Amino acid sequence: MREIFKVMDFEFWGTGKHKMLPEKFLETENVLLLDVRSKEEVSVVTINEAEFFSFKYLNIPFEELPERLEEIPKDKLIVTFCPGKVRSTIAFAFFINENYNAKIFDGGYNELTSLFKTGKIYKASRK
Repeated sequence: MREIFKVMDFEFWGTGKHKMLPEKFLETENVLLLDVRSKEEVSVVTINEAEFFSFKYLNIPFEELPERLEEIPKDKLIVTFCPGKVRSTIAFAFFINENYNAKIFDGGYNELTSLFKTGKIYKASRK
């Protein structure tokens, strides 16, 4: 973990290499949106992947990540999500330490739900 932290310097954080912007998310192939919210949070605001979008979705509550690591594919870009970005940032560092290709979804609920507006869903369904 110490070596990982050494590369996460001012340039790393300042250039946004750790982020996945919402507008780039739907354009990215071979990506998993990893929702690290609790089961209670997920029961209130549900995210479902749609067959016409290029991403896969998985919810693993933050505290269960170490025990459920084998469920997370190494051949996909892992984009961590939680509304406040605290858990998703810690999860991001965990995945980098475990040699995963990972980023943090740049935004909370508003940015995430903006991806699923009627026009974007319509365009994606026509591909």
